[in-house]
This record gives sequence, C-alpha cells and structure tokens, in this order.
Amino acid sequence: MRPVTKTLSILGSLALVAALAAFPVLAQTGEPYNGGYSTWTPGDDGRRERGPRRPRGPELINVTPGGEAGSINDALERIAPGGTIVLAPGIYREDVTIEKSVNIRGTRRGEARSEIQPSSGGACLYVSPDVLGAVTVSDVTFRMTALYGSVPCVVVAGGVFSLKNSRVIARDNVPGVLLQGGLVHIEESQIEGGRFGILVEPSAPNSGDFYIISNTITRNGTGLRVQGPGSVNAIGNSIISNDGDGMMLFRAGGTYIANEIGSNGANGIVLNEGSQNPRFVSNRISGNAYAGIYIPLGGAGIISRNEVIANGEKGIRCEQGPCPTLDNNVLKDNKGDEPERRRGGLFD
Repeated sequence: MRPVTKTLSILGSLALVAALAAFPVLAQTGEPYNGGYSTWTPGDDGRRERGPRRPRGPELINVTPGGEAGSINDALERIAPGGTIVLAPGIYREDVTIEKSVNIRGTRRGEARSEIQPSSGGACLYVSPDVLGAVTVSDVTFRMTALYGSVPCVVVAGGVFSLKNSRVIARDNVPGVLLQGGLVHIEESQIEGGRFGILVEPSAPNSGDFYIISNTITRNGTGLRVQGPGSVNAIGNSIISNDGDGMMLFRAGGTYIANEIGSNGANGIVLNEGSQNPRFVSNRISGNAYAGIYIPLGGAGIISRNEVIANGEKGIRCEQGPCPTLDNNVLKDNKGDEPERRRGGLFD
C-alpha cells in the first residue's frame, strides 16, 4: 500500500472510531434520539417529512356477547378514531368508557336488543370530557341492575355526544342520564326508572349546550331536573307519568318548547329558587296531581302560549317575589282557578 493511501485509511478509521465513541455521550446529554426516523419538522425545501405511523386500527368492528371480538371496551381500544362498532343483540355486562371519537350502533332481532348492563357498580356508559371528535350512540338499551349505588346509568362529562333511538332504564336511587358538559343531543329515546330521568348539572357554570328533543321521560321520580346555569333546550318531549314533578328547575334557565308534561304525581313544572330567565312556550301541561306550574319563591322568565289544563291545583301558582311574564296562556279546568281568570295566567 502506498504511504499516502495508508495514511488516509488510518485517518478514516480514526474518524469512524471517534464518531462511534461520541454516540453514548450524545445520548447522555439529553439530545432527542428518534431511532433513525425523520420527524414532523420542515426540511430545507419547506416540505414535512414524517416517520412511521402507528396503525390506525379497523374502521368497523362487529361485537357479539362472548364472541371472538371481545368486549365493547376491547373494541374501543382497537377501533380507529371515528370508526363504527356494531353490537349484535344480547346483553353486554361491562362498564363502558368512551375516550375517543366513535360510533356505537346497536341492533335488534325480534324483541332482542343490544343491551349494556354495568358489571362493577359503575355507569353503564361514561363519556370522558377529553374525547376529541364526536361520539354517537344509537339503538342501544342501558339497564342499571344494581340495587344500591350512587352512579347514574349514563354519564356525559363532556365532548360532542349524541344518544338516539335508545332506552335508559335506571334504578330509583340514581339518575338515568347525567349531563355535566359538552355539546349533547339526547333524541328520540326513552328514559325511565331513575330518581331523575335526566339530570342536567353542569360541572362548571355555562359549561354545556344540551339539546333534549322528542324523548319519552316516564316513570321516574322527577322527569327532568335542571340544576345550575347552562344552555338547555328541551323540545317536543313527553314528560309523563313520573312519580313526582314532571320538570324542576333550580337556579337554572333554558328554553322549553312544545313539550307534553302530564299525569305526573306532583306538579307539572316547578321553577325553584333563583330561576335564570327560562322560557316556556307552547307546552301542554295537563292532568298533573298538583299545580300545572308552581313557582314557590318567585323568579324571572317568560311563560307564553301554553295550555295549562285539568291540573289538581291552580294552573299557575306563584307564591313569593317577582313572577315570570305571562302571555296568552290558556288555563282551563284546573281545580284552583277562578272561572273569570282562566285566560292569561293566574297567581295567588
């Protein structure tokens, strides 16, 4: 070997050894090491290069009770964000927790439906406030089977959530559905058997937008209770045959339009302490055991164009303080109303 060539070879070997020796030092300095893959940093030409992606998971998973696909929670772990989980008819005994965007769709075969029952004293369904993207659940029955406990059957803590064409069967010591935050739609479902059918109780003031539309809320202690400030829109619901009040607002507002509130065991509607300007428009409030609308401590708001008919006490009863604005209500055949004052509203 010529001397010059040999010298260059030795220098190259020394450079390689030095580079290899420096590698542990770089690792110890805390400099990031990406395993040899490029990262999401712009290149000199302005384009972005990226390393290997994690597998997205399947877009569709079919789940059967006791089947090879495992539980609903197993499917939630594997499904791609925004994917669909289809539940075969049968009973799924597990506490379902949703932490990603997903669609869950039940099915029915004759009288058999997809039914979720909690397995360990938790909620039938819990929707995390940290979900990114929308969650939709349809055609599923949720049934609370435990005799004791304080966890509602369905809990929505936040996110964008829709429950449709479903049934919630709670126990008389817990709410059927608890809404704490997020953009929530509860539509065309039946809610029954709970201490409250639906309890709207925002975890922070004005932390949610809640749309309760075209549901049947029946055989609960109180049908719908709204507690605390939040945006509530209850439209076209049948709130009937509950053991206590059909609807109760406590330091709450909202808009309530075209609901049927009837045959409840106490008052049709109670506007309790500190009402936040609720609007009741074009509702039919009839056949309740006590007053059609009861306002024990006064409050602001608008009661307009409602039919308040055949209730066991006065059609509208306001006992203390300023009372809501009345406009074109029809009061008829309520036991406590004076005949000459049945139109437009009646107060003690």
